[in-house]
Amino acid sequence: NYLLWVIANWLAVVVPVLQPGPSAHIAPITYLQKRLDDYDVIKVINYIRHEVAQGRDPVPALVAAAIGGSSSSGTAAPWSNDNFLTPVLENDPLLTYDYDEQQGPSSAGPSEDDTAAAMAALAAARVAVTAGPSSSSSCCSSHQVTQLVLQMQALLAENHELKLRVAALMDAALPPDVQEEMLSEAIVVPTRQPAAGGGAAAAGHPVDELASSSSSNQQVAADATEHASNSVSNVRMQHLAAAGAGGASATARHVDTLYFDSYSSFDIHHEMLSDKPRTQAYQQALTQNPSLLSGATVLDVGCGTGILSLFAATGGAAAVVGLDGNERIAGFAREVIAANGLDAASGGPVIIVSGKVEEVQDIGHKQVSVIVSEWMGYALLFESMLDSVLAARDRWLAPGGAVLPDKAAIHVAGADSRALGTAFWQNVYGFSMHPIANEVASLASRESKVLVRPVEQEALNTDTVQVHSMDLVSMTQYQQDFTAQFELTFNSSRSSSNACTSDVAALVLWFDVEFSERFCKECPVTLSTSPLSEVTHWAQAVLPLPQAVRLQHHGDKLACRLSMARSRSKHRTLDMSLEYGVSSSSSSGDAQAAPKQMAVYTMDVSGGDG
Repeated sequence: NYLLWVIANWLAVVVPVLQPGPSAHIAPITYLQKRLDDYDVIKVINYIRHEVAQGRDPVPALVAAAIGGSSSSGTAAPWSNDNFLTPVLENDPLLTYDYDEQQGPSSAGPSEDDTAAAMAALAAARVAVTAGPSSSSSCCSSHQVTQLVLQMQALLAENHELKLRVAALMDAALPPDVQEEMLSEAIVVPTRQPAAGGGAAAAGHPVDELASSSSSNQQVAADATEHASNSVSNVRMQHLAAAGAGGASATARHVDTLYFDSYSSFDIHHEMLSDKPRTQAYQQALTQNPSLLSGATVLDVGCGTGILSLFAATGGAAAVVGLDGNERIAGFAREVIAANGLDAASGGPVIIVSGKVEEVQDIGHKQVSVIVSEWMGYALLFESMLDSVLAARDRWLAPGGAVLPDKAAIHVAGADSRALGTAFWQNVYGFSMHPIANEVASLASRESKVLVRPVEQEALNTDTVQVHSMDLVSMTQYQQDFTAQFELTFNSSRSSSNACTSDVAALVLWFDVEFSERFCKECPVTLSTSPLSEVTHWAQAVLPLPQAVRLQHHGDKLACRLSMARSRSKHRTLDMSLEYGVSSSSSSGDAQAAPKQMAVYTMDVSGGDG
């Protein structure tokens, strides 16, 4: 993605200089589509992926192709081979992304590091020009490269100024507690302050030096890259830049400690084991499917007290490995297994291993035929435990092996204020306490806080839409994150009042998981957390709308765009954003659309949700 941004933005700067015209205002990646047909866009993306995978830098060849493409040299583009129609990266999001949604200058752009890298590519092109056999065969002239470098320097200076202004706005607009949180999470990197004046002057290289020396080109690129880093010296900008940083940081390890420690208490296991729909679904899948379990080697990821391992052993598994990241609870699981005579010392098939999937070295088997896990969190994806299940699958599952459950889906419906917990206050021992009910709803809307609570089915006032589905056998971890566009249609028959109008005060999310016939041939099972099903400990995830929207009559629709993604800056945190607006039909039949509104929600391990 990074290299594509570099090249796309490089094209957006290069082409207006060499070929002035309306194309100068086309958004960078969209410009690739304007210049190339759909097949060539696919080829370009796969070409970049292929070259990077082979350890080669694709920029020089793309530089030459971009500027020399209109020449009559007849040289084939580096991506012209039809082999590049085959994806290099499975389920590559760049191949399916809708670039038409990009709206020119208003679309989100790359960071300054990307811009500086593009500038480095320009310098490399300048080196190629001066080192070439003749100036006539060069892809571009020294004067043109000089112009490009100056433009890039001006853009860097402008970007730096914009960042400072954004920081000032944050100081003025954000509450102090939010600022303190951002400061505490920022990664502060000591930097050298850029030369006074910024822009071309800050680089410290006159234009005539650029034109006369290839070494100065390299220095210009290096200084530009350093300038891009220095311009992020404001600590709030450091926080935003750090949002993409990954790895096992101290913060991530701390969050993992909190996460696994939360499962060391017996209370949470009591709650989960008491959840009959949950526990019985696993029991049926593991004990009533002999064609899958008889003689199988089973890995129970996140085994907790060992109940799923006990079910697997009862179902006929020849060997069962229970793996848990909390050493204390894993110790009690061993005792539980031994107390039921199913441990190895008693001649049973079950062993318990303490450790994280990503770190444990040996589970006693090179491969397993079945992986089972109860990994689901609130709103399905909270806590990111699915990452560990997929890691276990990729490490140990034999070809053709089963993952239980093997399918998962997220569903959404609109609901009135009762979904926010107001129903209780409407009638308290025969008295109305609606002022408190109103404040409960108002507070939930103002905070945009994800509520985890059971929702009465009578509170739902729209149809239900499935917004995301996953196949745990074939998916990658990146396919957890998604954006869905959908419409929720007002359905008065769902409401007990059958009113002609209703206010949608919240969206309600729930999930289903399936132990499908693919593996559970004798007894397929579906575990649903729907408001229409028996209540589970997951309840439902309720997203309060900052402002309720009124649906006037049957058939009115709430147009939504929902995004859910694992946070890039906070480990085991789930970020959600929602855009919504009402679309209805007037008496003349013309569509009427309300202005779109937006809300952002976060669920994290340290604070639960917020």
